[in-house]
Amino acid sequence: MSDRDQSPEDELLAKSPETDLPHRSASLERADDGLDQLLADPPETDDDLSRRYVDLERHGDGSDQLLEQLPETDHHRGRFAGYEAGARVRRFIVIALALASVGAVIAGYMYITYLHDNRTPVHAVPLPEGTDISQRPRTMTWSSGKARLGLTREPPGLLEIELPDRVIRLAEGCDSAQVRLNVDNGRTVEMIVLFGEVDEILH
Repeated sequence: MSDRDQSPEDELLAKSPETDLPHRSASLERADDGLDQLLADPPETDDDLSRRYVDLERHGDGSDQLLEQLPETDHHRGRFAGYEAGARVRRFIVIALALASVGAVIAGYMYITYLHDNRTPVHAVPLPEGTDISQRPRTMTWSSGKARLGLTREPPGLLEIELPDRVIRLAEGCDSAQVRLNVDNGRTVEMIVLFGEVDEILH
């Protein structure tokens, strides 16, 4: 046999060292495994293959796994079905928010009432000990011009301001207030309450 008639496998074996021969032989043996599993006389068509039959008594025909009646679904409604399914959760959230809002309003009202009942009186002017101000008038008369005046329940502060056409008095439950006035020709043309509460008594 000439060099031209040699197969690629023969050339590879010729070039490989002798130490590689056992490994090569083992690879060929593993490659030959499974040849005994091939049919000696393969059939020409699939019809010639031997048929396998299923034992229906043992495995059944699968009809017992079918539903006699299909379940009712609302898949045809699409997103509307999902919106309706979440109605209970949304209703719970709305009720919780409503209760929380009502509770917050009640708590705020109670807190404001507590602060009003436990307020600290404002001291207008610190007086020396032993000062008698029982006879001191707490009414001021303003007849003309602009002014910014304050009213204070704590003595010796003012309780009321007399104007030509009205009297401005500190409202009950209020410790202090401040007003801006403008009196012209015996008539009050401007009266703005800057803070606090006052009562107006017209003449």
